[in-house]
Amino acid sequence: MTTIASPRPSLTLSSRRTSTSTDTITRSESSSRQPGPARRNRAALREFYGIKTEAKTESVASGDTLPLEESSPVSVLDNPDFDADKYVEDVLRREGLEGILKVEASLLRDIRGFDGEKKALVYDNYSKLIGATDTIRKMRGNMDPLKPTFTTLTPAISHIATTAKSISDTTDSTSTRVAEESQRERQQRLVQYVLATPTRLRELLASGNTEAATEDWTKTDRILEQWKNVPGASTVREECVGIMQSKDSKV
Repeated sequence: MTTIASPRPSLTLSSRRTSTSTDTITRSESSSRQPGPARRNRAALREFYGIKTEAKTESVASGDTLPLEESSPVSVLDNPDFDADKYVEDVLRREGLEGILKVEASLLRDIRGFDGEKKALVYDNYSKLIGATDTIRKMRGNMDPLKPTFTTLTPAISHIATTAKSISDTTDSTSTRVAEESQRERQQRLVQYVLATPTRLRELLASGNTEAATEDWTKTDRILEQWKNVPGASTVREECVGIMQSKDSKV
């Protein structure tokens, strides 16, 4: 009696599939673990300073997710050979109106995020510089007997003090500019108030509110007295005087 041997299952095809899938997974994992150098550096800075970009926050809050090329064109913009004109032409040719708006929104989010990171880094480093300066000053006071040993600290302290002064001067100039702009706005509002005085006086007198008109003119008269050398102030004054005199003549 002849025994028929049962065919053994072939492991060749399954082993090939296993090997292929393993290679695919390995390649995908290795590619996902290797971000660009610029992105790695940026991620390291954000992690060190504990900064979350505004773009990422807005994306999580809105729940919108864009494709990588639209939502994060940073990898393209960080390229040393980046050509702005060619990039704009490619976007205009490839995207419709909606896609262009998405790219613009993504770039604006990145710009706002980078600006926030820059400000946070400046303020954080400024605080650290001030703290380091105070600490070093205290150390110098407590270590006078060891001064010859620490003579090498002098250049470092000078550099820190110079850097701190530079940052402080920048902050002071910004505050001064803001104060000047605020003063300019107040002056503009005052000029508009004075120029509108004749109209206000006519309206108050027409409504019979003589007391309010007199009080308004008294305030404006003091201002015009200070502006007597300003061109146009005398014209406004004469007009207001004529209006108030007409009121007296009617009475």
